Amino acid sequence: MQNSLDFAKDPLNRGNILQTGLWRYTRHPNYFGKVVQWWGIWLLAVSVSGGAFGIAGPLTITVLILKVSGGPMLEKKMAENPDFEEYRRRTSVLVPWVPKK
Repeated sequence: MQNSLDFAKDPLNRGNILQTGLWRYTRHPNYFGKVVQWWGIWLLAVSVSGGAFGIAGPLTITVLILKVSGGPMLEKKMAENPDFEEYRRRTSVLVPWVPKK
């Protein structure tokens, strides 16, 4: 299985969409990891006084990745690829999930 850096460096993959490994289950595994990390930090912070107010961090990063930067910007560029629509239809946007048929 090829990782994303090797995939991007290989000239034979130019114009192709990585659809193996984690990319089979989510279109943005890196962003998913970042969101989970922020929510995990918040869960740790809840145990200290005033820590619940830290929810602003994970909420902000989640909204930014899903609605502003991250996913939307990348997918706008990827939409130029004719294979992307089928990939988008069957693959979860953020949370890894079993691909649709």
